[in-house]
Amino acid sequence: MKENIRIRQLYVKFLGNECDEAEITELLAYFDKGDRLMLNDLILSEFLADEDFVPVTKEDEGKMLHLYNSVKRITHPVTVNVVPFYKHTPFFRFAAACITLMVISVSVIVYRGYINNTELVSIKNDIDPGTNKAMLTLANGKQILLTEGVNGSLAEEAGVEITKTAEGQLVYMFNGHKAPEIGIGENKITTPKGGQYQLQLADGTKIWLNAASSIKFPILFVGPQRKVELEGEAYFEVAKDKVHPFIVKSINQELEVLGTHFNLKVYGDGNHTTTTLLEGSVKVNNMMLKPGQESTLTSGQIKVREVDTDNAISWKNGFFTFDEEPLESILITICRWYDVDIQFKDEELRTKVFSGRISRYVKVSQVLNKLALTRAVRFEIKGRTITVMK
Repeated sequence: MKENIRIRQLYVKFLGNECDEAEITELLAYFDKGDRLMLNDLILSEFLADEDFVPVTKEDEGKMLHLYNSVKRITHPVTVNVVPFYKHTPFFRFAAACITLMVISVSVIVYRGYINNTELVSIKNDIDPGTNKAMLTLANGKQILLTEGVNGSLAEEAGVEITKTAEGQLVYMFNGHKAPEIGIGENKITTPKGGQYQLQLADGTKIWLNAASSIKFPILFVGPQRKVELEGEAYFEVAKDKVHPFIVKSINQELEVLGTHFNLKVYGDGNHTTTTLLEGSVKVNNMMLKPGQESTLTSGQIKVREVDTDNAISWKNGFFTFDEEPLESILITICRWYDVDIQFKDEELRTKVFSGRISRYVKVSQVLNKLALTRAVRFEIKGRTITVMK
């Protein structure tokens, strides 16, 4: 998780000619591993940073060439005298137009609205995306701020060493020979708005914690169950243990698994809890889910449907993904990640429905621009407040 965040941030800096030599070396080393899918997503995000897509202009040609050179520089560190095929006019214009249309078809936010010529996003100041940060509360009440700072051993409790890795992950490792029968305290990790964090529990379970979330867990699991409590949103990769089921308790819901991958979202009062299963099986309030299914608990009633699970965990992979979602819900998600407030000048805009995919690692103005491209909504950024207008 940390590596993905780091690479995306470096790529943005790289395209802005802001990387130093060490950062460029880091990029070259990473992409030498051949992760072309991430590179493709980053290229799409870069294309979508501009409001005007068609027709392709001389400026667009320059943009294409800049992207091409950026990609070549990353994926082919050895200098070679190769002329990109799309540089040959007029074929270059045709190719550029095709790529632009492809980008629009797979990435641009789609909304059936009206068009106006007013300013789409008024920016008094821009706001950076969230980062890896959280607060760790130990069993003795001591609090440790988890940021990009000091790495290494942070504490030891009940024979468990708590370590912060260079990759920004909190790892619990049992160093004793026998688990104590009593005296097992609980730890709690809380992410603020604009924060996220990853941890590995003593049993090997990995958890990605989204913004404005918290998870409480025993330092070491003893007894017949492995039980944690969640508020907010988290993605789990539960270590397999048929003898000791893994229980996730949240408001109005209890989820039981043996070893599986799933996403759980339970913000606010728990009246709308969403569980998305990617692998294995889970039992939600005694109802079994299969991979590819998502349960929604609302007012005590559970509904199950088939979903695209990639959408549910896109936040973990660095994207906002919305599928026919009301604008108010979209902006609530954006607010958590950018730590901003939202106010609507036109109440009817709250229910406007949008779909799309946007990088989480750009400034908030770029995210809002994607929404504003529909011409159905405008925004003003002032301080840490975003005003929504027609």
